[in-house]
Amino acid sequence: MLGYLSPITKGELEAAEDAGDTSVNGASVVGRAGVEKEYDEWLRGQPGYQQVKVNANGEVIGDRGDPGDLAAQPGDTLVTSIDAKVQAVVEEQLHEMIETARATVDPVTGRPYVADSGAALVMEADTGRIVAMASQPTYDPSVWVGGITQKQLKRLYSEAAGTPLLGRATQGQFAPGSTWKPFMTAGALTNGYDADTRLSCSSAFRVGNRDFKNYESGAYGYISFAQALEVSCNTFFYRIGYDYWQRFGSDVSDVDAKDPLVAEAKEFGFGSATGVDIPGRPRAGSRTARGSAPTTSRRRTTTAASPTSRRTPTPATSSTRSRASSASRATPTAPATRSTSPSARATPS
Repeated sequence: MLGYLSPITKGELEAAEDAGDTSVNGASVVGRAGVEKEYDEWLRGQPGYQQVKVNANGEVIGDRGDPGDLAAQPGDTLVTSIDAKVQAVVEEQLHEMIETARATVDPVTGRPYVADSGAALVMEADTGRIVAMASQPTYDPSVWVGGITQKQLKRLYSEAAGTPLLGRATQGQFAPGSTWKPFMTAGALTNGYDADTRLSCSSAFRVGNRDFKNYESGAYGYISFAQALEVSCNTFFYRIGYDYWQRFGSDVSDVDAKDPLVAEAKEFGFGSATGVDIPGRPRAGSRTARGSAPTTSRRRTTTAASPTSRRTPTPATSSTRSRASSASRATPTAPATRSTSPSARATPS
């Protein structure tokens, strides 16, 4: 989430020089991921430049007092919505739950659950701001300090190690699973069904020549929406989806067919840009700004979402760096430093 820093590349430095950007030089480090990358230009500040006189040995013998000298300016402070205490608890609990799952035998397969990865997100219900975000497996970000070895970098990308560099909370792609059922319920109850509707929760529901089953093939007879949510009955909701498909979606030529479940999902924000200010998330106005709601036309061309934090740069790093210039030597004013940390509590922006 916070990301990491690494030295500026030759190409990046040349691009900055061509653009007249004096905020970086050959000694700069730049953000490579997370909020460090997203807010890099605010965090890095402005290096100071000073023209000095040197002798034949390259020793400084005086200040030229050049009007082009530039005083260093510190970078901004970044205040996030992350609550550090909640973040610590979420990371610890996610790790413990994965370890517990790995030690638990699946009664269906008779083998321990794989539980090779996971993610957890805590949000404020009324604002959508992110309070904590965790991903497993993770890694110690200190590996980037002073340069990372090839062996360390290989492990971060290793599938055998679980690809620790992948932030699954924002970069992972997962089926929504049973979390989708409450939204299906809302869509059904506003489009023809009512709370007293009772449908069969059979162990399986057949479409064509394929059976779609309940978890562990459980069956509960005819039940209501409330009971279907309580026992998380798959086949109850398969019947609702199939009913709408038969009524509105079975004509393959009608790409604009009514789709009540998708329409209701969009009311909850599905298919919209998340607003998460971390690289890799869709941006408003871009071609990938919106998520994908499973519309009728989309389902026919493929086989087979929530507002969050706002950007609040307010003053974090001091960055006082220097760059050499022609016919003179630059004297460093102070070492470059920068930091990005979650606040001890969620700070409104």
